[in-house]
Amino acid sequence: MKKNITGVEILPSGSLRMTTRNHDYEIEFGRTIEVKRKFDNYKAFFQKAIQDTIIDQYKVINLKFTQQVVCTK
Repeated sequence: MKKNITGVEILPSGSLRMTTRNHDYEIEFGRTIEVKRKFDNYKAFFQKAIQDTIIDQYKVINLKFTQQVVCTK
């Protein structure tokens, strides 16, 4: 995980936006609430998306919600 995320931007709203090393999408992390849960959700999504070879279809991975990962193509 640490090797994949290369940049973190703090937006005026206090939300975080992250960029990745090997894939062409941004991660909209949201505020720093329930950080562990959000990273756990991202890890589960990432493993499944890599396995299904669909990871490069996405432009935005939204982790603002703790119950789900919302992706935009």
